[in-house]
Amino acid sequence: MTGIDEITSVRNIPNPSITVTFDQAIAPESFNFQDITLTVDGGENLITENIEIEEQDETTYVIKGLIPFQTEDGEYTLTVNGSGITDSAGNSIADNLSTSWELDTIAPLAATNIQVNGSSNDPSDSTQDDINYGEFSITSNNITIAGDLPEENLQVSFTDITTGDSLGQATVTGTNFTGNIELSGVGSRTVEIAIADRAGNSTTGTLELFADVTAPTILEFSNVPETLTTDPVRFIDVRFSEAIDITTFDNSDITLTRDGETVSTDGITIKNISDNTYRIQKLRNLTKTFGN
Repeated sequence: MTGIDEITSVRNIPNPSITVTFDQAIAPESFNFQDITLTVDGGENLITENIEIEEQDETTYVIKGLIPFQTEDGEYTLTVNGSGITDSAGNSIADNLSTSWELDTIAPLAATNIQVNGSSNDPSDSTQDDINYGEFSITSNNITIAGDLPEENLQVSFTDITTGDSLGQATVTGTNFTGNIELSGVGSRTVEIAIADRAGNSTTGTLELFADVTAPTILEFSNVPETLTTDPVRFIDVRFSEAIDITTFDNSDITLTRDGETVSTDGITIKNISDNTYRIQKLRNLTKTFGN
């Protein structure tokens, strides 16, 4: 025998056939199922008379009908035993030839611990399950997505489902991955994270992003006395260009001066009174003293 199909990659579907070549013509009737063994993970021979051996020419034969014998995942080895195969003169073939392949039909589990750099969310507060990796607000179109994988030797790729754009592949180290992606626009985006093993089995999940890359600005103050007054100011309203995260706005963001001297803002509180308007309150005790 001079050759047998070599299968180098892991498969996710059964191998239907194997081609065997001989260095000279053989007696076709001498080559039958009894000359073939097929095992998985070193177990018993699976071959029966139900296989088909097709003669393509006098030196090339195709072993067909192998699919029904590949019913479980594992390492398959097919061997052609030459001792039972003869040429037209009755001379037996002295050698054997084998080929092996791995069958893997099980998709990897989903990634876990998905994190997005630059997100205003704490990832631990964002619900994650097998197909939904949570929602994150981001302040840049260029972000890093990282997470944990259930096993090694996996590939991770990203797709913007909203636009259909491919966003590239992640760098995988062991069971961790990191990927830098660039979104083409702002607003709501659904990013698919696809995890594939060497056999091509894949699992996908989605990550919901909201890209807000424009910083809010102050549009106006209201309830500020326009003329000289003898009454303390109880509150001042400030309107922003958009709603803000009120937890980021407190008395430490406010400066109050009287005649050029800084007045402590301790005790000042902030509350939201409409979509993008916020009230700076408890100013009365701080503005009772006359001054500018």
